[in-house]
Amino acid sequence: MKRRIDIILCLLIGGIICAYFLSLFYPIQKLIVTPDFGGNDSLYATSYNYIFWQHIQKNTLPFWIQNYMNGYPLFAQGLIGTLYLPNLVLYRFLPFVLANNASLVLSIMFLGTGTYLFLRRLSLHPLSSLFGALTFAFSGTVITQLTHPQVILTMGLMPWVFLSGDILLSSWSFDSFLFFIFVSLEQYFAGFPQSVFITHFFFLFYSFIFRRTISYRSLFIRLAGVYVCIFVLSLPQLLPSIEYSKQLTVSKGFLGDFATQFSYPLKHLITLVSPFALGNPSIGTYPSFTAFDGSIFWENTAYIGILPLLCLGLLMTKNVRQKNLWSAETHRVFGFLSLVTFSFLLMTGKYSPLYILYSFPPFTLFRTPSRFIWTFVFFLTILASLGIDKLRSFLFRTIFIAALVCLIGIQSVILIHTFSSYHAKDDAHIWFSRPEILRTIEITRARILSVGNEALHNSIFLKNGWHDMGTLRAQRNTLSQDQGSLIGLDSMNDFVGRSMKRSSVIHILLQKSLPTSESATVSPLFQNILTMYGTTMLASPFELYSKSLTKINETTISGQSYVLYQNTLVSSSLSTPKTILFAKTTGNIETMLSDPSLSARDTAILEGNERIVPISHLVVISNIQEKESEIHATVRSDLGSLLVYDALYYPGWEAKIDHKNVPIIPVNVIKQGIIVPAGIHKIEFRYVPKLFYLGLLISGLALIIITIAILFRFFVFPPRIAGGTRKPSSHPFRNHGTQ
Repeated sequence: MKRRIDIILCLLIGGIICAYFLSLFYPIQKLIVTPDFGGNDSLYATSYNYIFWQHIQKNTLPFWIQNYMNGYPLFAQGLIGTLYLPNLVLYRFLPFVLANNASLVLSIMFLGTGTYLFLRRLSLHPLSSLFGALTFAFSGTVITQLTHPQVILTMGLMPWVFLSGDILLSSWSFDSFLFFIFVSLEQYFAGFPQSVFITHFFFLFYSFIFRRTISYRSLFIRLAGVYVCIFVLSLPQLLPSIEYSKQLTVSKGFLGDFATQFSYPLKHLITLVSPFALGNPSIGTYPSFTAFDGSIFWENTAYIGILPLLCLGLLMTKNVRQKNLWSAETHRVFGFLSLVTFSFLLMTGKYSPLYILYSFPPFTLFRTPSRFIWTFVFFLTILASLGIDKLRSFLFRTIFIAALVCLIGIQSVILIHTFSSYHAKDDAHIWFSRPEILRTIEITRARILSVGNEALHNSIFLKNGWHDMGTLRAQRNTLSQDQGSLIGLDSMNDFVGRSMKRSSVIHILLQKSLPTSESATVSPLFQNILTMYGTTMLASPFELYSKSLTKINETTISGQSYVLYQNTLVSSSLSTPKTILFAKTTGNIETMLSDPSLSARDTAILEGNERIVPISHLVVISNIQEKESEIHATVRSDLGSLLVYDALYYPGWEAKIDHKNVPIIPVNVIKQGIIVPAGIHKIEFRYVPKLFYLGLLISGLALIIITIAILFRFFVFPPRIAGGTRKPSSHPFRNHGTQ
């Protein structure tokens, strides 16, 4: 009977969540298109997911994509949940929009049901657990973060980590060991490492606060063994991601003030009970990005309402009056209170007395301390649920149930109504169709740089919000990075926050040379960068003038002009330079690219000291066969030549001449090059994710060992009781004394 109640209430949680998100599926399929500061993170994520969907439909993984810059190792980046089982199933068998939305909704369902089962594990009444589950699932922390589905996917499994972890701590059985490892791996594969770190950082604290009968030393050894297994099994994703992180400008972590960027402002505590007390960004009343030293509304809103805080007050009052301050109940309350306090001190970042922690790894690996708001709200919700459960001690059973039903109804209605109109949702078909600026021209494939559109974006949405769908749709004409792949365009814009070392050199120079006025003549530095790095088109609200830029279209919407230019000097994927220059510093590169007489299309810049490099004036490149992560061609030259391939210089790329490996050298900072000898030769560039295969091999061997252990466990030594029958399993989601 009790298990049936748990199943029914989990289905109820899932039903309420599905009803809340029904508008994404019916009567038409929609996308969440809520903008962020400077861009649209929800569309960034949708673009990533669309690329993943396109690959998984072909039974491949997006190890290397051409959609961003000069190619990008999307799998190694680790932010799209490539190995996350629900994603693999949904994106393989469902149409994209349905899969994209279903993945998001399923994650919220995991979060809600996981919270419910964890509260049941803490011996709370089913209705008290339901109150906590719905409060957390519809809190401001969760709903405002729907624009960051990677965070939602990983944090959706946070309650399950604590649930499986608590089962492990109480039994240390083989089954609980496997359960915890499986959940932990799925959370890591879901695709947001900071969320994984936050979750397990606090689970370790939880383990030592609420340890059972074993010693601290034994607990440490056992947990170390568990995490070694998780580490080994995560290697297919972890090894490529480590290699990727070494290529970043922040490969050693965020230093100084960058590590505490986006700390939680203390005045935002008022949003616990009034989410829009400081303003509502959806209608343009929230202060600008700089008002809270860079912090943003959706990173700082912890709204759960007044009822949970009243329940928390009730809990603290009852425990303060308790005579036995060393009781198990008091230990539990103050244990969770310490977790809430620690979460608060970490999320306040540079405003906290613990700010010094952000000078040391692993805290320096991430920025945005305010993301600790997730554990703050989670533990706060648990305390509130413990408080509402206290009503059982002085109310008759029927009155208690009736009171909880009313409180659950009131709390759910308040939370759901508060954010019911917050997000921008629009017909998915519109966002996969070409914007006005592209409808009258034919473009099959293009690499586009969007210039001056970030300032335009901020000037519109910081003042007016995003509920004017016409304005939101008009921004599609900027052809910005966050939605280009949805319409088959490649972007030259760099990733914000985590740029690669090599690409950041070019984009820093690009930022220096960007036009800043509504009418400007393009500088030689800007033009040479466009040409050298394969930018075929430029989209901007500005009137730009250059001999090599041709205006091919212009559209005006609500008084705002959007202009599209074509760069006429771009070379092909494979090229041979007529001039070779050598640079030792970034300053040398800037000087060379600033030269107005430079023929960027025919020039290659090599690193280091000058040396002899063959240059042939009679080169024929034929039989080009190009795919996303490889290219084949035949090269004929009279004297030999440097062959430049327009793909990012990155570990994992291999080059062959006549089927023999040759070294790849960096050209023009971010491109690849090889020296081709005189004569006719077949050349090949190919990206091979060796570390993925290595990790897969090691993890596969570990899985074989675990499988053998499982078979040994169940067929050689099955658990039995005195009568010789199989020992019945206890309810895994319930601790001692559960109602």
